[in-house]
Amino acid sequence: MINTIANDEKCFPICAGSLEEEGIRIVFGPSITHADGEVDENKVAILKPDLYYNTRDFATPPKSVDGVIVIDDNKDIHLYVAELKSANRLRNVNKEDIQEKFSTIFHNFFSADFKHIFIDFDYTLKTMSLWLVCDPTNIRSSLDNPVQLAKKLKAVSTLKGMLADYAASLKPYTFKGITAPIRLLVSPPTIEQNHFTDFLTNASED
Repeated sequence: MINTIANDEKCFPICAGSLEEEGIRIVFGPSITHADGEVDENKVAILKPDLYYNTRDFATPPKSVDGVIVIDDNKDIHLYVAELKSANRLRNVNKEDIQEKFSTIFHNFFSADFKHIFIDFDYTLKTMSLWLVCDPTNIRSSLDNPVQLAKKLKAVSTLKGMLADYAASLKPYTFKGITAPIRLLVSPPTIEQNHFTDFLTNASED
C-alpha cells in the first residue's frame, strides 16, 4: 500500500517527510526511520490533506486535519489521523472545528476523494488511531530545562484527566470495521512500526 501511495498521481503531491505545526509534532521511531532519522518511505506514508483541499479546485476548502499517516507492518496497516494544535489552553481549541476536520477525512478524503486508495485497494487495517496532538501546559518550552520539566510533570495525572475529559466530548469514527475515539496526546507522541508511545507515559516513567 505504501508504494501505491508513493506512485499515485493524486497522493504524490500531498506526501510529506514529517508532521509538525508550530512546534507541535509527531516523532517517528527507529523501527520506521533510517540511521539519519529520515522516515523509511517503504514503511511510512505521511499525507497532508490540507495540501489537497487548499487549492483552486475547491472554492471553499473543507476543514481537514494536518496529517494522515499510513504505516506498513509486514502488510498489516496501522492508520493514524492527526490534528496538531499549538493552543496552550484547551478552552481555546474549538470542539466543533476539530470534529469537522475529522469528519472531512472520513466522509470525503477516505470515502470519496481518495477512495481508490483507502476503500478500493486491498489491504488489512490492523489498527486506527485518531489524535488531537497538543500541549495545553506548554511542556515543550521546558524540554531543555530539566527542573522546569520535572515541575510540570508532577501534574501528569491531572493533565491526563483533563485530556480525557475533553476527548470524551468528541464523537468517535468507524472505518473498515474499526471504531476509534479521538484521543488527546501531548506533543510529541512517537510512532513505531506496530505501536506508538505517549509522551506523558514515557515522561512519567523516566
